[in-house]
Amino acid sequence: MKLRIPIAAIFVPALAAVAPAQEAVLDGERLYGEGSASELSLEPLPENATCAAEAIPRDPLGGPGWNGWGVDLENTRFQPAAAAGLAADDVPKLRLKWAFGFPGVGRAGSQPTVVGGRILVGSRTGLVTALDAESGCIHWIHQAEGGVRTAISVASGPEGAFHAYFGDDTASIYAVDFASGERRWRTVIEKHPDAKITGAPAVFGGRLYVGVSSIESGTAADPSYECCTFRGSVVALDAATGERIWKTYTFAEEPKPTGRNRVGTRSWGPRRGVVGADARPRKQHPLRRHRELLFQSAGSRERRVDRARDGHRRGALGHPEDCRRRMEQGLRSRR
Repeated sequence: MKLRIPIAAIFVPALAAVAPAQEAVLDGERLYGEGSASELSLEPLPENATCAAEAIPRDPLGGPGWNGWGVDLENTRFQPAAAAGLAADDVPKLRLKWAFGFPGVGRAGSQPTVVGGRILVGSRTGLVTALDAESGCIHWIHQAEGGVRTAISVASGPEGAFHAYFGDDTASIYAVDFASGERRWRTVIEKHPDAKITGAPAVFGGRLYVGVSSIESGTAADPSYECCTFRGSVVALDAATGERIWKTYTFAEEPKPTGRNRVGTRSWGPRRGVVGADARPRKQHPLRRHRELLFQSAGSRERRVDRARDGHRRGALGHPEDCRRRMEQGLRSRR
C-alpha cells in the first residue's frame, strides 16, 4: 500500500489502511490534485492492530462522548455525568487500559474526540486516526495535506451519514466519512502562506464556522520578511459540500504598505504593528443558537461578535477580562 506523506515527515514509519483522498476546493474553485507530497511503499501494520469490521451506531452522538474542542456550541468544556459515563468519585479509580503511539511524531497537539465508541485524533504529520475506544485498535487512518492540530467535530451529514470535520496547517478544512475515513471534500479557505487552522470547526444549522490563524508573528522575526499581510478571519462553509458561504476578517481594512523597518524591508498593515499576532482566531467559537450570534476570539486582546447567518460584525467587546461580563449583559438585555 502506498501512503502519501508530506515532505517534512518523510521519516514516518510503516502505516496502512489509509483512506483515499479526493479533490479539493480552493476558495470555491475545485482543485484536481493532491498538492506537494511523496508516495512511499510501506509495510502494512500487524493484523491485530486493525479492528474487525463492525456496525456503526445509528446515532454516534447519542451515547457518552466528547465532541470537538468545547463539547457544545457554547464552548463550555463542561462534561455532564451522562456524557462522561462515570461520576467524579470514579476518577481516582481509573487505570491505564491501553496506549497508542503516534508514528514519527514528537508531539500530537490535537485534542481527541470521543463519539460512537471511537476516538478520533490528528497528528503533526497529517495522519487522522480513528481508534476503538474499548481496545485501541485502528478503524481507519486518513492522510491530510498538512499537520492537524485541531480537535475533530462530528456531525450528521447528507443522507443520514455522519462526517468528521477538521482543519490542517495548509489552511484546509476537511470532511471525512465517520465510518470509513474516506474524504468527502476539502476546501482551502485562506491563501496566505502562513495561514493555519488551529481551532476546531463549530457545526450548526448545516454550516461549519472556522477560524483562520497564522504563524506570521513568528515569520516576522526575519527582518527581511515583509510583515504583516495576514488578517485573521472566520469562514462559514456549507457542511455538505464545503462551499464557502461567507468570510469576515478581524480587520476590515486590507493590508497596505506602512513604512520600512530598520533594514529597509517594507512593512504592511492597516496600522503600524503586527496584524498577524493579534488577529488570529485559534479555538472553537461559542455560538448562541437562540440569537444566532458567533463569538470570536482574536488573539489575546479582543473578542468579537458576528452574526452567524451572514458574518456581519455586531461589535468588538474589547479585552478578554471584560468579555464575559459584556456578553452576558448583552444577552440579558435581549431577552
